[in-house]
Order: sequence, then C-alpha cells, then structure tokens
Amino acid sequence: KNMIGDAMFAKCKPGLRVINVARGGVVDEEAVLRALETGQCGGAALDVFLEEPPTNAALLNHPKVTVTPHLGASTIEAQTRVAEEIAQQFVDMVQGKQLFGAINAEAMCNALSPQTKPWVSLGNSLGALGAALLGQVNTETKVTLTTQGGSLKDAGSYMQAAVLVGLLKSQSQNGLNLVSAPALAKEIGIKVTTEHQAEAPSGLPALVNLSIQQPGGATYVLTGLAAGNKPVLAAINGAGFAQGVTLEGNRLLFRSGADTNALGPVTGALSAANISVESFTLSSAVNGEKWRVMSEAPALQSVDTVKQHVSYALNISF
Repeated sequence: KNMIGDAMFAKCKPGLRVINVARGGVVDEEAVLRALETGQCGGAALDVFLEEPPTNAALLNHPKVTVTPHLGASTIEAQTRVAEEIAQQFVDMVQGKQLFGAINAEAMCNALSPQTKPWVSLGNSLGALGAALLGQVNTETKVTLTTQGGSLKDAGSYMQAAVLVGLLKSQSQNGLNLVSAPALAKEIGIKVTTEHQAEAPSGLPALVNLSIQQPGGATYVLTGLAAGNKPVLAAINGAGFAQGVTLEGNRLLFRSGADTNALGPVTGALSAANISVESFTLSSAVNGEKWRVMSEAPALQSVDTVKQHVSYALNISF
C-alpha cells in the first residue's frame, strides 16, 4: 500500500509521470495530488482507485490527470479468458463436477458455520495426514472421500475442499483455503471422488472416510469424526482407536507387530531427544500389526531413531 507516495516523489526527478493500472492503494492518491500541485509530478493516468467509484474530486478533475473506469477487464485478452472460464464452468456443471468461484460464496459461508467448522477441520487434518503417509500427491494419486450420516448429506463440496487444503498445503507457499485449494487441484490435475452414504455406523451420527492411493504403492483409508469441536482419527486401514486420536499438535505415529514391545525403545528415543510424551493411544490389530500414536512436546525433528524399533514411523504437526 502507498508504494508510490511522498517519500518516492522526493527521490525522483521533477516532472515524472505516474500510471497506475494495477490496484487502487498502490499509489497514495493524496501524495500524487500534492506532487501535481508542486510540479514534482508532471501528470498521472489512473485506471484504479482506493475507492471505486472514486470520490477524490480534486484528483479526478486535475488538468494533468487522465482517468479511466477500471478498464483492465475490458481488454481483448481479459474478455477471452473470462469467456473461456465461464464456458468451462458450464461444462463442469453438466458433467457433475464441483464448481468454484464467487458463485459459491454462500456455500463457503455455510462451510464456516459453527456446526460445520469441526468437519472442515477434520477434512483438512485427514488430508494432511494422508499426504504425509503417502509421501507424495500428484496426478496419479487416487483420492476418494466418503461421508456417512444424514448431517453430512450436503457436506461433499466443502469437505472435498477441506481435504484438498490438507493434501496440497505442502505444494503452496502462499497458504490455501476452501476456494483456492480446489482451483490448485484442478490446475495440477488432482481429482477427488466424493460419495455419500445415508447411514453412519451404529452409534455414530456421522463419519468420514478418506481413501488415498498411489498406483503401485500403498493405500491408506483414514476414518475420522468430529467430537465436540475437535477432529478425531478413528481408524487407519481398519485398525481402530477405541478412544480416538485428536488431530492437533504434534503426533508421532508408528506401526509395529501386535505383540512387539516397541513402546519402551520409542519412549527412550524420545527422552534422549528431550521430548516429553503427553498421551499414548493404541489401535486394534490388523494383519498382525498395531498403530501407536503419541503426542509430543516439542515435535521430534527426525524419526530415524524411532524407525529402527518399528516397521513404520511418521511425525506430523497439525
């Protein structure tokens, strides 16, 4: 904001011209007016303004100022791009694909309501965990999101977006949200198949399953739910956690034989790294192995010291 202002004018030769066709606020309009009055600024051409429609009459009516009504979108290139994007959205709608853009602003507001926020957080956390377990996410990755229960009947669009935020957050340095993540996924070529089942397992009002698979590689099915206001991991590949695992803070996940006593060596490795264990959760056995999850403070920097005692280990911060 105000990149072009009094300080910049003072460093320039008298008579410079200012052209702003970028964004209102980049130019300090009052500073331009002062520079015009002193002759430091020889003229200005302004297409964008801090307030639109502009209200600064002294600047608009100055004899050395030319103004246009924000014409950037009126160029041939911009009109072509808008036409293509609108046409593509019609095609996506006919093919039953998810739409994104301003037309879905109301849906995004619904996604951020107090009732749905915990589920959005769950989708984000499951996506992040799935990407960490798989190691990479690309156009070959097969992702399926299944919602269960009547309360999640219309949650597919925002849950899909929430999962994509978690899946792709390592691929963007600018941060992702429920609008930008689907756009980035479409650009990369990552697709999420969404399904809904009317009934959730007995005793549960709603449940979410995220299946993520790399062709020729591992497949992970993550089952989660929202307990209170927190996202909870209920199972990994069918190995259930009776008490659930809250997906927040630092978590160390590792897998070892059902009868293997890996807890002692792993705890010792954490202690040697000056890391305290705040909680420990054990899953049921599947294929002769169990998952263990520990909460840490602070986070373990490397799992190499843990891997020598278990068949698989992963450290992740939510």
